[in-house]
Amino acid sequence: MPSKILVVDDNEDILDLLELFLHQDFSVSTAQNGFMALKIALEVKPNLIITDLMMPIMNGEKLIAQIRSYPEIQKLPVIAITAHIDRFREKEIIEIGFNSFIKKPFTRKTIYEEIRRLI
Repeated sequence: MPSKILVVDDNEDILDLLELFLHQDFSVSTAQNGFMALKIALEVKPNLIITDLMMPIMNGEKLIAQIRSYPEIQKLPVIAITAHIDRFREKEIIEIGFNSFIKKPFTRKTIYEEIRRLI
C-alpha cells in the first residue's frame, strides 16, 4: 500500500503539479487551505503533509499549530513550501514545528528527496 501524502495549497496549478509529480508512487489527497487540510488529515491520517505557508482561511503556520495539537496526527512530518523565504524565516519555519521546507519554484527531484528523507 502506498504512503499517503496530503498536499495543501490555494493555487490549483501547484496542487495539480504536485499531484502529477506524486500520484504514481503515493496516494495523494489535496486541500486548498489549512482548514480543509486539518479535516482531511484527521480523517485520512496521511504519512506526510506538504503545505504552502500563505493561504486563505487558515495559513500554513496556523495549520502546523493545529496539527501539533492533535495527538493522533501531531507527529506527522510536515514540509512547508513557499516562495517567500530568507535565512531568518528558514530558522523560524523549523522552530514553529515544520520538519522541512522547500522553496518555490521546486523540482520533482527536490520534492522526492524531502519526502524520502522524512518517511
